[in-house]
Amino acid sequence: MYFPYLRGKQFELIALREPVGLPLNPEKIIPIIEPVKKNTSSLRTALKALSGANIRVQLVVNTEHGELKGDSESIFT
Repeated sequence: MYFPYLRGKQFELIALREPVGLPLNPEKIIPIIEPVKKNTSSLRTALKALSGANIRVQLVVNTEHGELKGDSESIFT
């Protein structure tokens, strides 16, 4: 199993999207993303791409860094 932990910055999210076209085993890669900005289109795009490749994503709701620190409600919306 591989659990890459990313802060959800733009280039980290792009790096997650790039290998989606490759033959990956979705049971062996589960990214953990801690968003740092509110309402980023990069996060939405990455989540859609990963979902389309059947790759499960863990999203950190109780963020400790960035604009979302202490604001879990923004993540749910």
